Amino acid sequence: MKFRDIIIKNFMYNLKDYSICFINNVFCITIFFLFNSIRLNPNFIDAFYKDEIAKTFLVLVLLVIILFSIFHMIHSNKTFLQSRLKEFGLYLTLGMRTKDIKKMIAIENLIISSCSLLVGIICGIVFSKLFLLLFSHVLDFDVIAYHLSLINLVHTFFGFLIVYMVTTFNTLRCIRKLEIVQIVKNNKVKQETKHNSIIVLVIGILLTVTPMYLLYKMNFRELESNYRLFYTGIILTSFIGIYIVISQSSYYIIHGAKRNEKLYLKKILSITEMSHKLNDNKKYIFSLTILCILIFIFTMTSYNSFINIKIENRENNPYDYAYVYNDHINNEFNKIYQSVLNEYDCQLVDSKKLEFITMPIAKFPVLYEPVFVNENDSKLLYGENIDVSSGKVVIIRNGAFDNFWYSEGFITLQENNEQLIIESDISKNIMNKTNRYYNRYIFILDNDDYNSYSSQLSDDRKGTFLYGDFQEESKIKVVSSKIENTLYDEFSEYKTEKTKKDTKWYKYPFYITNRVECYKNSMEENKFIIFITFFIAILFLISAGNILSFKIISEKDKVKQKYDKIKGVGITKKEIKTNISRSIKPLFLIPIISGIIYSYILIFVLMKHTGMVTFNNSLILENVKLVIAFIVLHYLFYKCTARNLYRYVTREI
Repeated sequence: MKFRDIIIKNFMYNLKDYSICFINNVFCITIFFLFNSIRLNPNFIDAFYKDEIAKTFLVLVLLVIILFSIFHMIHSNKTFLQSRLKEFGLYLTLGMRTKDIKKMIAIENLIISSCSLLVGIICGIVFSKLFLLLFSHVLDFDVIAYHLSLINLVHTFFGFLIVYMVTTFNTLRCIRKLEIVQIVKNNKVKQETKHNSIIVLVIGILLTVTPMYLLYKMNFRELESNYRLFYTGIILTSFIGIYIVISQSSYYIIHGAKRNEKLYLKKILSITEMSHKLNDNKKYIFSLTILCILIFIFTMTSYNSFINIKIENRENNPYDYAYVYNDHINNEFNKIYQSVLNEYDCQLVDSKKLEFITMPIAKFPVLYEPVFVNENDSKLLYGENIDVSSGKVVIIRNGAFDNFWYSEGFITLQENNEQLIIESDISKNIMNKTNRYYNRYIFILDNDDYNSYSSQLSDDRKGTFLYGDFQEESKIKVVSSKIENTLYDEFSEYKTEKTKKDTKWYKYPFYITNRVECYKNSMEENKFIIFITFFIAILFLISAGNILSFKIISEKDKVKQKYDKIKGVGITKKEIKTNISRSIKPLFLIPIISGIIYSYILIFVLMKHTGMVTFNNSLILENVKLVIAFIVLHYLFYKCTARNLYRYVTREI
């Protein structure tokens, strides 16, 4: 028999095992190609990111994918190699040289890698299109057209040429000193039981908990430029602690179960099987725990940002629309306004009309001129009358904005240097935010003071807010757009002023905003972070599932052999099913519980310091729904895995 015939027959004989490696390789290539094709998509670049920081971040994510692919493929090849030690021993017994075995493995890897590369690229193209469509639909973005990049094909080819060389070199290194005696010893050697210590377990718990406590108590402003180093040290220390806890606690959990003699004797097979699974798979459980933590962190970051935009949009825009115009175009605006409402047959709910004036204030933190309202109209804003004394002012902070700039207790009008004493300060979302007529701060004046200032101002310094709700929400955007476009047609000279930055904002006679447009703008500002965190979460989710599946599939023959040996003692299929479910439960249960607890603590602490997302009852409820969805998905995956493994084991029993 020629060497070529041996390779072909060996390949066909191990086709099932080769298919596992093939699927792992296809998975890694598909993920790489998918992410890189999106990263290099010119439509994606124009829509999502244009600065160097975002590009650097995407390159770092790509490097993480490459590293994951290398280690995952090395591990899968190593597992596959160990399962074939008896086969290699037989070849050596028949006179085949180690050099020939290395050559055979290199050719096998080349065939699998070439086929994987072709199939992976095809899958990457298909899933890239599907992912862009799904992402655009779910997050309500304009559909991003798919673009097949030659550069991506080159990156994928050379990238996985390097991966193939690394994995092949590692495989050949493992069998460099392969001998028959070594194979026999490897098959008979018993696994050494490592010593467990309660002191080491306590140290692991401290290494896990202490970094989170320091992260909660630390003042990040004191860290200055060292915050990145601090974050890295905190995360690495806590991960070391998690590994120590997982490796040590499994012994004490099983040891505690054995103390209950009645329980132990009743479920001796399940407890023993679980003990072996925990001891044999500590590294797997730790890897899956880290993946679960990353899944929850990235998923909750993306999901919380998405939900928080909706919540904040509703809070910052209590009404469907807010239209502002000055008295210079009073007649024209009202005419257009009524005409558009009649054209679309709009019914308004809780419509309000509020007059105001604008005056510059010293130390005002923005370029806009603030809005002043008389106390008679305060009920339209606050819901109840606000009494203001002459020479004083009441400030309503329309949202949670800072009050540092008027901490002296008074404000100074720039035009006459007159000081107004601050009588009280109120923080409440009372109306939609508008820019050119800046209403983040609204100043309530005494009626006489208001009339006095108003009489000294021109019409372009006086204006009106129109705000309220539509009876039909579907008409919010179209009506607002129609009003704005009609105004631009009527006052074409102001089109050039639309994006112009000028300290005298009152020169711009109108401003149109609505809740739908504000939501869209917020999504435009945050869509990059939502996209990238969402994609990475999906990547790690698929990776965790792939690792779990590979682990179960690679050991199913050993599990079947074990149950074939003990079937003579009278074990029933029901007991086998129960034992299998309990034996693989730690692989599923420990990572997801640890991931939920750790990631929630970490995100809560980070959000507390950064203020990126404000936690409230609505957001907490949404996160609970997200966790339940993950648990249900994880449980279904666990049940399917246990059922398939049971069917395989009992196929011939």
